[in-house]
Amino acid sequence: MAIRTILKNILAAQASASPARPGPPGKADLIENQDKLDKMDNQGLREKLIPKVLENNASHAQQEHQKHHNQMEMLGQLDTKKCQDEKNEVEATTRRSSKQRTTRDTRTRWTTESTRTS
Repeated sequence: MAIRTILKNILAAQASASPARPGPPGKADLIENQDKLDKMDNQGLREKLIPKVLENNASHAQQEHQKHHNQMEMLGQLDTKKCQDEKNEVEATTRRSSKQRTTRDTRTRWTTESTRTS
């Protein structure tokens, strides 16, 4: 369910970033996005997109941490203990998303192989 929410947010952001539609997404945009999600489900594209979304989230978290680190360092207010805690949290998030991808890839591969042997 959380993955579907992530995909909805991505599609909503893309729709609101479109120059043809200024302003926040309206009901028509949300219905259009739901149609896109349904089409992706039917075509099997959703499974291909999920690892990329997780990877992008981890990368974004690392970039945000580095940006914050640089700002605090410039201001002379860098708290090394807090910074290390944040860095560990970002690394843990990256490991979790990597583990999720590996688990999903293994599950998909096993399902595909068992289907072939049947």
